[in-house]
Amino acid sequence: MYRPFFLALLCSTPLAAQTVPDGITGTFDRSIEACGQAPSMARVTVSSGHLDLAYGRAEVEEVERQGDAVFLRTTLREEGQVEPRAITEYYRIDAADGDRILFKRAEGEPVELIRCNTGASAGSDPALRLLYGTRAGETVTVVDREGLGGAEARIAIRHMRGDAAAYCRDYARDESEACIDEVMATVDVPDAITADCTQGQWTDPQGRRLRLGEGSDPNGTLNIVDRATGRPIGDSFAAAYPVAERAWRALCQAESAGGGRSSYAQLDLADCTVIETLSESDGATWQCDGWNGPDGTADIFVTRGDGRYDVDLGARDEAFVPGLPFNRLGETVEFRADADGELQALIVRYRYDDASRASELAVIRPARDGAASCYVALVEPGGVTGQNERAREIADTIDGRSCLPNT
Repeated sequence: MYRPFFLALLCSTPLAAQTVPDGITGTFDRSIEACGQAPSMARVTVSSGHLDLAYGRAEVEEVERQGDAVFLRTTLREEGQVEPRAITEYYRIDAADGDRILFKRAEGEPVELIRCNTGASAGSDPALRLLYGTRAGETVTVVDREGLGGAEARIAIRHMRGDAAAYCRDYARDESEACIDEVMATVDVPDAITADCTQGQWTDPQGRRLRLGEGSDPNGTLNIVDRATGRPIGDSFAAAYPVAERAWRALCQAESAGGGRSSYAQLDLADCTVIETLSESDGATWQCDGWNGPDGTADIFVTRGDGRYDVDLGARDEAFVPGLPFNRLGETVEFRADADGELQALIVRYRYDDASRASELAVIRPARDGAASCYVALVEPGGVTGQNERAREIADTIDGRSCLPNT
């Protein structure tokens, strides 16, 4: 039968639609950091016709909207049962803002969740952060990386105000400046984490000296041994296993063993020079500072037209990236260089106005030797190694890859 909060609503007004509004579709979890890890029990993917939950899929049968609140009657098919059963379940979703929702099961407490396909709440891409603890928001920001995958891998880290703000918001539930100031004053992390990936040894943001033990699965659970004690730390949160594991993967599995290197820049069109305006489509082309390395410089050219963006590296090209819906660019771009410091590719995040489409990473080849800059790949989320790692793998093997067709 109907739960009380849904019964009153359904009796008072007719149902307005049978599909979930676009504004609250997408994948949500407790924090940006949780989004970058294996799916938690809180994670929910909201589609127009169903909800994907940790315990099964709920097919949407009826929808009612009042203000920012959306009430759903669903048929839930539970997973993990010897004899799968279909039961009626009720949910309420409140749109807190463009990136957050309050999600409530009829008999549970509301949970605040953040959209996983945007970095807006944290101020940067989750790939640029590592864990120093296992509570929500206990992160540090990556400021430089070199030699990853090799014998002298190093990631420079800093605990920044944005990290402290994420902790206060997502764990302490206190967004005051006083909370942020207190966290900034108490958190102490090393300047860098390092690894000899060839020997399976590394350090993590807690300062622990670690190594891989027997039976470690590169794509699964690692047997992590504390070199100070010679004992495995175990795979629990109490042992801060996620801190150690993510440090290892960032140092030794996020890059090719050839010693590729990433560097980052902020892409803010307000800091760029407008070199052309396109009156017919309310668009423009900007020239922005870009790569500056041992092999020279390569500016970034951004063109906006008809609600879509195109990016060229090294020289402007008239062709436009094909077939993308209305979009916007991420605020952080990643340059990939080889072991000799020569620029190989630019990685740019595309976010889409259609909330049901997850953000993608564009891998862009620079203009070189008379050939125009071009898009080599648009990398979707998912996969064993993750979206960011796959984009870097493509960038590191960009020679010989074909360009995507232009429009």
